[in-house]
Amino acid sequence: MTVSPQDEAEEYRLRLQQSRALFSYRSARRPEDERHRFKKLAKLYGSSWSEMIRTCLDLQSRALTKLGEGAAAGDLSASPLPEWKPDDGLPSEVPFWWTTRRALEQSTHAAVAAVKAEWFGDEAVHDICTGIGGDAVQFANRGPVHAVERDPLTAAMAWENIRNHRSGDHAFSVHCCELADYELPPHRWVHVDPDRRVSGRKALDPDSFSPTWTEVCNLIRAATGAVVKIAPATRVPDSPIVESEFHRAWFEIGGSVREQDLLWGEVCDRAGFRQGERSATVIRADGSRATFQDEVTSASLDAGVTDMKQLEGCILVDPRSVVRAAGLTESFAAKFGCHLLAGPSGFLCYPNNSSGMPEEMEELAAVGSVLWIGPCDDRKLRKELRARDFYPETIKVRGSDHDPVQMIKRYRECGQRPIRLWIGRLGRRVFAAMTETQEKIVNTV
Repeated sequence: MTVSPQDEAEEYRLRLQQSRALFSYRSARRPEDERHRFKKLAKLYGSSWSEMIRTCLDLQSRALTKLGEGAAAGDLSASPLPEWKPDDGLPSEVPFWWTTRRALEQSTHAAVAAVKAEWFGDEAVHDICTGIGGDAVQFANRGPVHAVERDPLTAAMAWENIRNHRSGDHAFSVHCCELADYELPPHRWVHVDPDRRVSGRKALDPDSFSPTWTEVCNLIRAATGAVVKIAPATRVPDSPIVESEFHRAWFEIGGSVREQDLLWGEVCDRAGFRQGERSATVIRADGSRATFQDEVTSASLDAGVTDMKQLEGCILVDPRSVVRAAGLTESFAAKFGCHLLAGPSGFLCYPNNSSGMPEEMEELAAVGSVLWIGPCDDRKLRKELRARDFYPETIKVRGSDHDPVQMIKRYRECGQRPIRLWIGRLGRRVFAAMTETQEKIVNTV
C-alpha cells in the first residue's frame, strides 16, 4: 500500500517527539549517556536518523540566534518509548528548534519574519514552501496559518516548531503535499518562499526556483495579498508579472542584507508601501527599524569635485548595504541633497554641517565630518595620524583594493583617539579621509 506524504510526515513527527524526549533530560548531558542514546536511535531508526539528530543538536545555538527562542520553551513532554524511560532528571526547558543545516540556512531571520507577520494583520495566511516553519511561527503569533511543505521530514519539523514556539492559540495546520495538490481558497493571503536550491546550489534565476516563477505568479494573481521571498540579488523577470506591480523590500540585520521580499496586492497598503517602488529596512537589536522608500533614480548627482581640498569640512556619507542592495543609492542622494564622488558605488558627500543633517540620513548611513583629507599614501597617513594622536577604529573602503583589517592593525599604534578612516576614489585618484566616529546605528542585531 502506498503511503501518502501526509502519513509519512505524521510518522516522522512521532519519531521527532520520541527523539526529543530521549535527549530532553539532564542525564543526557553525560557523555556516556549521550552515546548510549545515539546508539538506541541508530538501532531503532538507522544510523542516518541518528546522525540527523546529532546535527540538529549541534545546530541549536545557531538556530536560537537566527530563529529566536519563540514564545515558549517548547513542549518537551512527549512520552518516550517504555524502554527509554530515564531514572533521573526532569525535562530540560531550553527552547529547541527542529532543523537541518540546509533548512536553517534557507530560513527567515525571526526579526524579518515578525515584520512580515505585521503586514498580514490577523488574516489567515497560507505559507507555501514553509520549510521548518520560521515564518509560520511568526504568522501563527498573530492569526491562523496553514503551512504547505512537500518534504515529509521537513513538514514534520515545521509542525513541531510551530506547536512549540507559537504564542497564543491561533489555529495552524501543516499540509505535506505538492503545491498542485493543495486547494487554496479564492480570496487568500499567501506567503511563498520558493526553493532556490533545487539542484543543490543557490539559484538567482526565478525560473530555476521550485515552484517556478510562472507558477508563483499564477499562485499570487488570485490572492488578495501576497509576499514572495527571494534572494537579495535576484532580479524580477519581465513576465508574467512585471516589477512595477510589486513593491520590492530589502532587509538588513547586523550589517548583512538578509533577503528581498516582493509585496503584492493589499499587503502593500498594509505595510505602508507603494507598488513600483523599493524600500530598504535596517532592523536594530531592539527590534526597532529604519526604512528608506523611494523610486529608483538615475539622475546626475556628480559633486563636480576635482580637488580633495574641496571636501574639507564636508560630511562623507556611506549608505548602508541594504540601501545599495536595493539600488537606491542615487535616490538616497537625491532625497537628502548629497553628491556622488565616484558614481553610485562610491562615497557620497553632504555639503552642510552636522547640526543640519537630517536624522533619517544618519539612521541609514555611516556619516562623518572631514577632519583631514589627502592622498592615500602609507607614509603620509602614518605622519598625519601620529600628529593628531589618531588611530582608525573603523575603515571604510570603496573603489580601492585596500584591506581594512590589515590597515587597522598597521595604524593602531599611531595614536590613542579613535576615528573613522575613509578610503575612496575621486576621479582617478584614491584619497584617504579622517572623520569622527559618529554612526548612530552601530547597535544592530
